[in-house]
Amino acid sequence: MAERHWVNGGVNLLWSTTGNWSLTEGGAGGQAVPTAAEDVFFDAGSPDCTLNTATAKLAKTLTTSAYGGTLTFNVQLSVSGNITIGANTLFAGTTTNKLRMIAAGTWTTNGKTIPQDIEIGGTTTFTCTLADDLTTSGNLYLTNTTSTIFSGDFHITAAGTCTISGTQTITIVHDVTISGSTTSTGNEVINGLFNWNTGGLITSGTLTGTTTIILTGGTWRDDGVSYCSTTVTLAGDVIISGTILYAASATPTLTYVSGTITTTGSTLSINSACTLDTNGMSWNNITLTAGMTLTINSLLTVAGTLTIDELATTFSGTAGFTVGTLTHTNIEATKAFTFLAGATYTVNTAITAKHANWASYRYQYKSSTPGTKVIFTLGYGATQDIAFLDPTDMDSSLGQTVFSATGVITTCFNWSNDLGHGRIIPEAGGESVTVAGITKDNAGVALGSCDVYLFRDNGGDTATYIAYQESNSVTGAYSFAVFPGSTYFVVAFKGGATPVMDVTDRTVTAV
Repeated sequence: MAERHWVNGGVNLLWSTTGNWSLTEGGAGGQAVPTAAEDVFFDAGSPDCTLNTATAKLAKTLTTSAYGGTLTFNVQLSVSGNITIGANTLFAGTTTNKLRMIAAGTWTTNGKTIPQDIEIGGTTTFTCTLADDLTTSGNLYLTNTTSTIFSGDFHITAAGTCTISGTQTITIVHDVTISGSTTSTGNEVINGLFNWNTGGLITSGTLTGTTTIILTGGTWRDDGVSYCSTTVTLAGDVIISGTILYAASATPTLTYVSGTITTTGSTLSINSACTLDTNGMSWNNITLTAGMTLTINSLLTVAGTLTIDELATTFSGTAGFTVGTLTHTNIEATKAFTFLAGATYTVNTAITAKHANWASYRYQYKSSTPGTKVIFTLGYGATQDIAFLDPTDMDSSLGQTVFSATGVITTCFNWSNDLGHGRIIPEAGGESVTVAGITKDNAGVALGSCDVYLFRDNGGDTATYIAYQESNSVTGAYSFAVFPGSTYFVVAFKGGATPVMDVTDRTVTAV
C-alpha cells in the first residue's frame, strides 16, 4: 500500500491540504490526502498538524514514533490497522474527537498517555494487540458489533469513563482500570481471568463473562430488565441504586472487600444459583426470584426483607444470615427450604410463611444434615404470620418461640403449633418483662438462699436452661428479666438437695 508522509507544503498545516502530503519522508508535497488504504507517517521533521473540517480522517496505519510536533484533533481519526505513538508526540484540540482503531492492529504508545478519547471497534471480529500499556486521560469506547480480542500482557487504563456497545464479546489479557463508570448498552460478554476495575457500573443489557468486575466507587445500577451475571467485587464507596438484577447464569460470586456501601432503597434480586460473601456490609432488601442454591460464605446481613419466592431454596456454604424480615411469596404446593446444618440464621423483625390456601400448601424448614440442628433465632418482639410449617432439626432456643398454625415439628427446640392460625404480635414490642417469685418451704414460709434456675418451655417434654440466681437470703425473692413470646418456668433447690418446688407437671407446687 502507498505511504503518506506529513510535510510542510508551504500552504498551511491542515490535514485536508494535498500540498502537505508526500510519498516519502521529507519529500515533495502534492499527494492526495490519505484514505483508509494509506499508511500515514509523522516523521522527525514533520511540522504540526491540525485534523480539520467536519469529515473524519482516515488512515490504514498511523506512525508518530519520532514525531515531536503537535496533532490538533478538531475531528476524529479512524485507523484500520497499527497505531504507533511516539513518546514525544503532543496532542491538542477537543479530547472527545477520538483516536479510533477500527480493524486488527497493534497499539504501541511508548509510555505516552493519550489525552484523546480512544475507541476500539468495528463491524467484524478482530484482535487488538497491545505492545505496551494503553493509557488515556480521556474516555474509552469499545464498540465492536461482534468481538474484540486483546492480546499482549499489558494494562488498559482510562481516567474517564468506558462505554461498551455493539453486543460483543470482549476478551482481555490483563487488568482494565476505569476511573469513572463503565456503561454497558447491549448484551455484552467480558472474558479473561483478570479484573475489570471501574468506578461504577451501569447496564442496560445482560452482562456475562469470566472476568471479575471490581467496583471501586461510583454507582451500580441497571435497567431493571437485564441481569448482570459476572462475578462482582465491592471494593470502594459504592452506591447500590434501585433494583439490581443479579445471577441469571454461570453461578457468579458477589463479594464485599472494603468501602462504604450505600444500599438505601435498593433491592438485590437474585435469579439463579450464586455465591454471596458480603460480611462487613448490610443489604437493604434481597429477593430470591426462583428456586436455587444460594451459597453464603460469610454472614449475610439484610437490614430490610429477605424474600424467598416461588420455589424450593437451599442455603449452603459456610455461614448463615441475619435479616430484618423473612418472607415467602407465591409458594406452589409443598416446598422445602434447606438450611445449612450448624449455621445460624437470625430474623429480627418479622417472619411470614403463609399462602392464601394455607391448609393445602406446606412449607418445610429442614437441616442439610439430618440429626444436626440449624440455629434459627427469631428475635424477641418479632411478629409471626405463619400458617403451615413442618420444621425438622431446628434449634430456636436463643430467641422467642416460633409458632405455626399447624404442621409436624420434628426434633426442634422452641417451636410450637399449639396456637390457632393468625398473626402473632408479642406484647410490649419485645421489651423485657419479669418472672419473679419467692422460694418457700412446704409450710409456705419463705426460704432464702435457694438456687433458682430459669428454663424456657419448648413444648412437649423439652426445655432450655436460660439463667441462674440465688434467692434473697432473708425474703427468698428472685426475679428474672425475660422477653415475651415464650413460656418460662423455674426450678429451685436448697443447698443442692431436694427441690423446693415440684414442677414435673409444669405446675409449680410447694413440697
